[in-house]
Amino acid sequence: MNQTPQTEDLFASTPGEWLQHARLKADITIEQMAKELNLDVRKIEAIEANKFVELGAPVFVKGYLRKYARLVTVPEAVLLQRYDSFGGAAPEVVPVPVSHGMIPEQRPVVPRWVWVLMWVLIGLAGAVTLLSMRTASKETTTTTVPAQQIETETTQLQSSPLESIPVGSTASSESSAAGLIALNFRFSADSWVEVYDANNQQILYEMVAAGNARTINAQPPLRVTLGSATAVALQINSKPVTVTADHIDASVARFVVNAAGMIE
Repeated sequence: MNQTPQTEDLFASTPGEWLQHARLKADITIEQMAKELNLDVRKIEAIEANKFVELGAPVFVKGYLRKYARLVTVPEAVLLQRYDSFGGAAPEVVPVPVSHGMIPEQRPVVPRWVWVLMWVLIGLAGAVTLLSMRTASKETTTTTVPAQQIETETTQLQSSPLESIPVGSTASSESSAAGLIALNFRFSADSWVEVYDANNQQILYEMVAAGNARTINAQPPLRVTLGSATAVALQINSKPVTVTADHIDASVARFVVNAAGMIE
């Protein structure tokens, strides 16, 4: 319960001075008071300096004053009356009524042709980007050749070296003149294959089903990875090549084909 304040407390000139005087008489530090009220020290100092505007809306200020008054046995009602007459609180915000005769603000309407033009420009930009990507990839080509055709042409090469070169690989002499290496992959079982050229550009990355083949011409050295080494028959510049065991790890083959058409 609140105690009757002493005369010097009751007639303190301001609410803040009254509370500060009571706190000092109770031998309570600002830090202790801040901890009791769950406030920071700056707010306690603002209360005692009558800087109520810094504490927010009057409803919050009155709550702080009530708690403060209980801790230092200052009568709450008298303190709040002193606060109301002090005039240092933040003003209450009164909303301004909206006139019913006010014309609502109209938002600008974007014409339909603007949206159509925007979508046309986006389509053109996509087409230009796609065209640029296709132009950049013309240096290297990937051709799908049936496995049966590869096998027939390989047999023809072995029996008659002067006959035509396999489809999709061009003549090895032409590839050599251009500085390219021709790689032919024939798949007897499902396997993935990945090839990077000298510019570290991905030339081929695909999961190929059994019975199919892939042929590429690219700038060496070529980094090759086969998901299943035993499922892929390899030809370099139209010559059958066997991938040795030192390039195979758990059925995955990784090797490099140099400019001479040799596996490293």
